[in-house]
Amino acid sequence: LFRSYIDYNGRYCMSSAAGGFNKTLGMDRGSTLPWTELEHTDCFFMSGTNTAECHPTSIQWFWKAKDKGAKLIVADPRETATARVADVHLDLLPGTDSALANGIMHLLIKHDYVDHEYVRERCNNFAELKEMTAKFTPEYTSKITGVTVEKIVKAAHIFGKSPRSVVMFARGAEQQTKGVDNVSLYTSMALLRGQIGKFASGVATFTGQGNGQGGREHGQKADALPGYRKIANPKDVEYIAGVWGIQPEEMPKEGVSAYEMFDLMVNKTIRAMHVICSNPVVSSPNINHVYKAFKSLDFLVVNDFFMSETAELADVVLPATTWAEDEGTTTNIEGRVIRIRKVVEPLGESKTDWEIIKLIA
Repeated sequence: LFRSYIDYNGRYCMSSAAGGFNKTLGMDRGSTLPWTELEHTDCFFMSGTNTAECHPTSIQWFWKAKDKGAKLIVADPRETATARVADVHLDLLPGTDSALANGIMHLLIKHDYVDHEYVRERCNNFAELKEMTAKFTPEYTSKITGVTVEKIVKAAHIFGKSPRSVVMFARGAEQQTKGVDNVSLYTSMALLRGQIGKFASGVATFTGQGNGQGGREHGQKADALPGYRKIANPKDVEYIAGVWGIQPEEMPKEGVSAYEMFDLMVNKTIRAMHVICSNPVVSSPNINHVYKAFKSLDFLVVNDFFMSETAELADVVLPATTWAEDEGTTTNIEGRVIRIRKVVEPLGESKTDWEIIKLIA
């Protein structure tokens, strides 16, 4: 179709984490350590995640670590099930994660918890970071975040004294207008301590999509091509154009994010849409705007394996299979490619998404 309007469901998930990791580490990877090492860490700093309730297959590793004496610091405006078992609950005001991270780094630097050799050999801009965080005293940070001075100081000392620590975050910290900055600053906390690349230490996001990492590897983002290549890079465009058998000048330019598409739907720039196993009516911010955008379309097609709120607005609903009815791979948060094997045959008229796209083409 030679259209640039394509984006993936991870836009509502961990795309801010991908942006923050690219900005700070130069690569997009959900975790810098394997999940099996989590039980051996000494301290978890977790922001915007309620792992005790939302990640049932992950929480086992945290309980094992807690049983061995690991400390848990939770930054969350709410007193979640995870926050209730924390050694320190940093009950910050919504949207103040960047200030909290700066405040913690201010204390790490002040009390010399910085791994200077690691920072000198592997990091850039330490002097600029030190200058930027200088004003974020516990009192100043408390005024912005609403977290008491005592809690901020206690959390910084626990984190700074822990030989092995992991900084982790999820949608609470990422799905903000400053989500990329939040991830970059939280990651910088781990860098100051020299934790990335060490056993049972590092930084990670809790992906909300089973194949969120794989979707970006596949090039489903509006600005991406397969293999983490960028549409803005002429060499990347030339290579992929050769693989696809088209001329480089035929390659569509960078598109817009999934959410920005709704504005284009309202003003009729986009007049038809094919939604594949996503439910933007529920998962998008400003649901009224999203509903108006869908109603503005001339034609809407939805693939899904149940009648979602988005599918109810569609002109045509195409029954899709579940993961258990298809063959393929998924890339997990560690970057491991996992083989998915079909368990049952597709039910009724349902087809896999790739078959539906092939038949339409």
